[in-house]
Amino acid sequence: MKKVLLYCSAVAAIAAMQSCKNASFDKTKSGLMYKIISDNKSPLVKKGEFIKVHYVQKIKDSVMFSSFSTLPTYAQVDSVGPIYSPMEVFPFVRKGDSLVVVQISDSVVAKMGGQMPPYMKKGDQLVLSLRVIDVLKDEEAVKADRENEMQAFQERENKAVEKYLADNKINATPAGNGVFVEILSEGNGAVADSGKIVSVMYTGTLMDGGKEFDSNRDTARNPAQTPLSFTMGQHQMIPGFEQGLKGLKSGTKAKIYIPSAQGYGQQPMPGGKGFDNLIFDVEIVEIKADTSRK
Repeated sequence: MKKVLLYCSAVAAIAAMQSCKNASFDKTKSGLMYKIISDNKSPLVKKGEFIKVHYVQKIKDSVMFSSFSTLPTYAQVDSVGPIYSPMEVFPFVRKGDSLVVVQISDSVVAKMGGQMPPYMKKGDQLVLSLRVIDVLKDEEAVKADRENEMQAFQERENKAVEKYLADNKINATPAGNGVFVEILSEGNGAVADSGKIVSVMYTGTLMDGGKEFDSNRDTARNPAQTPLSFTMGQHQMIPGFEQGLKGLKSGTKAKIYIPSAQGYGQQPMPGGKGFDNLIFDVEIVEIKADTSRK
């Protein structure tokens, strides 16, 4: 709730500032436009310290990414040249500040070199709205804080998966680390375990919205309908996939419910936004010993 309130207050302040005709942005030496909303009560961040921020990235009215429902990011404050980056503005902020940075697509190409980013078009404005939620002294403090944030995030994700199962009246069994398994029909063959080669047919969907993002049952992607085969315990798959398969018998059909921390993390799946909780509909075709390891 506290994060939601922080986000709402920051967005409200940003919206009020942007809607005011007389409101003006400052510019860095590189021409980067920025605006700081501050009560000036906290001291300016010092060179070498780290700022902990939540942020929203937008082009026009489209939100490209928001960290407020996931994890904050950390940035070390340092003196930098005219690099057309938000890092130019970081030395001017304080704990509790809101910061708006505007990058023009044409300037991104001209000042930073390279091609136009695929998510931007000529004349686009990339608006980055940040909230400085803390200032940390050193890397050790950042590491401890990040670990606390990750633990809290994983707990929220696990509860989100549990809520999904409860809301949809799904009878699933915990498999550890927030992963759940729903047995659709149980096989009677060999058991999936570390060191065994497991062959699986699968379909992966996003828990939020149900969009399919991958499947080897799709004849366009896999005309021969070849199962996915891998050795358990060799970290060849995402952790939650192996966690869900472990202990299942050959011939079993099941659904595996995976929080993003045990999936692809921040990497967005097709149709997703990053930190996507996942569902895998699987059928274990074969389980056999990995004779190559003997």
